[in-house]
Amino acid sequence: MELTVIKLESRFKQDHKELLYDLQEMEQTIIGSITKKYNELLETAIRLSEPPIKGEITKGKVKWRGLKIVYKNTFNNLESWVEQRGVKISPSFIVTFPDLFKEVKNYR
Repeated sequence: MELTVIKLESRFKQDHKELLYDLQEMEQTIIGSITKKYNELLETAIRLSEPPIKGEITKGKVKWRGLKIVYKNTFNNLESWVEQRGVKISPSFIVTFPDLFKEVKNYR
């Protein structure tokens, strides 16, 4: 009887590991797609600065043009955009996280 319990526990642990692996893979896919889109928007905004950047984007070119990436955090939002000498030159990129505390309160 003890052997069957051990086999069931090991099978449960194996299923748990597979589920965890699947969740991690989904998370990496989502984060990868968000990061790719974010980098495309940043590169486009940086290349449209005045004067425009041609060729490779380097630290010196970015600093000489007075470009900054600005982040604004709130409780469940992350907003970022590109500024050139204090003037916003790109659209805002907003990532909204779910309000987990709200979900916990509704669960009770």
